[in-house]
Amino acid sequence: MCESFFATLETELIERKSFRNQAEARMAVFDFIEAWYNLHRRHSALGQLPPLNYEREHALQLESLVHYRAPRGANSRVAFRFAESEAGSV
Repeated sequence: MCESFFATLETELIERKSFRNQAEARMAVFDFIEAWYNLHRRHSALGQLPPLNYEREHALQLESLVHYRAPRGANSRVAFRFAESEAGSV
C-alpha cells in the first residue's frame, strides 16, 4: 500500500514540478496529501469510494431519513427502521 502512495506522489507531483528549495518541496508534498490524496483516493473500507463521495452519499441517506414521513398510524420506531433500511439500499 505504501508503494502505491509513493508511486502516485511521484507521478502526480514530483515529476511535474521542480522545487527551488526543500521548504517548497515539503509544502508541495503537504498540500498534495491534504488537499488531493486524502480526499480523492479510493478507500477499501468505504466500498472503493473516495471520502468525498462517501460523505456525500452518507449525507443524502441521512437527509432521506430526516424527510421521511411515517404512514399515518404507524409505529414511529418501525417507520424509522424501515427508513433506515431503505436508505441503506440506495
